[in-house]
Amino acid sequence: MKKTPEASVWMQLWSNQAHMLSVVVFLQMVLPFWQGVIPPAIFGIAGALINTAGLYLRGIEQPKVKAKLDAKISKPETT
Repeated sequence: MKKTPEASVWMQLWSNQAHMLSVVVFLQMVLPFWQGVIPPAIFGIAGALINTAGLYLRGIEQPKVKAKLDAKISKPETT
C-alpha cells in the first residue's frame, strides 16, 4: 500500500476538517451532553450540512497546501 502525496497534509485540507467537525456534531446528537437543551434533530441537520459542505470544499484549491505538496514532491522523503 502506498500513501498519496496529500497524506502528509491531510489535516490542513478544509474538506477533512469539515468532515471531522461533522463527526463531532453527529456524536453530539447521540451523546447526552446537550440533552434537553438542544433537540437532537438540530445536531443531525447541522452534521448533514457540514458533511455536504466538506464535499464542496474538496473542490476548492488551497494554494498554501498545494505549495507544501509541490515542495514535498520535488524533494521526496528518504526512508
